[in-house]
Amino acid sequence: MYFLWRAPFVIRSWPILFAAFLSCAQPTTSQNDFLITGRSIGRITLGQTQEAAIRAYPEHEIKHIDLMLEGMPAPALQIYQGRNLLLTAEIYNGSIFRISTRVREFKTKEGIGVGSTFGAAKHQYGAPKYLGQGEGEYGAVFEFDSGLLNMALDFAGDVLRNYPKESDKIIAVIVAQVPK
Repeated sequence: MYFLWRAPFVIRSWPILFAAFLSCAQPTTSQNDFLITGRSIGRITLGQTQEAAIRAYPEHEIKHIDLMLEGMPAPALQIYQGRNLLLTAEIYNGSIFRISTRVREFKTKEGIGVGSTFGAAKHQYGAPKYLGQGEGEYGAVFEFDSGLLNMALDFAGDVLRNYPKESDKIIAVIVAQVPK
């Protein structure tokens, strides 16, 4: 005991320092971190302020970008986990109005997301409200009470003559506010 008391402070207090190090572990993820609803994808919600969206992902890299949609400025946040893009949150008047992802981990409570089939989405949510070409991709739009869920499909065919097959895969999910 005499030896320990005469040892430098760092040596005497290593158990306390080690416990403090362990308590600073990375935040844990919950199921809701990868949940898609009619109003949200992960921790980002429609109508959320840009600042709140940034605070929702403190441990991630966030880039402020301009999507330049249809030749017009379109500010957005891109949220990265390491080098992988998780989400894109588009901003209008300081608030999130559209959220998109191409990451398979994000799913609805029914298990529908990127990698699911069009048939599985149709089975869960009924016939889409809209089906067709939009912003460079073919998609199916399902209406929820709280927003629109747009699922871009990996559709190879003539959109004027062919209907997407039940087996066509979802390649992106977009949540947007219902226009008023």
